[in-house]
Amino acid sequence: MFGVQLGYNILVGLAAVVLVKSGAELASDVAFLCFLSIFAPVLAVLIAGGGGMAIYNGISANVKGLIDIFSSAIGTATSIALLRRG
Repeated sequence: MFGVQLGYNILVGLAAVVLVKSGAELASDVAFLCFLSIFAPVLAVLIAGGGGMAIYNGISANVKGLIDIFSSAIGTATSIALLRRG
């Protein structure tokens, strides 16, 4: 949810800077504002969703390797403990 809000603030902030620098006095500038008010939230949700999917894919790709490392470490520690005991 934070990603959506951040993406929306960035998009609207960039558009505001562009409109202030350009003068924004024509009817086309007002039409752009209307266009932005409709599609900026949609674009922000899509950007946040893409970022969330990238994070999820990165974590899930590395979890298998971490599980293998931890299981090997536990197996080694168990073997050493059994050898010392016996």
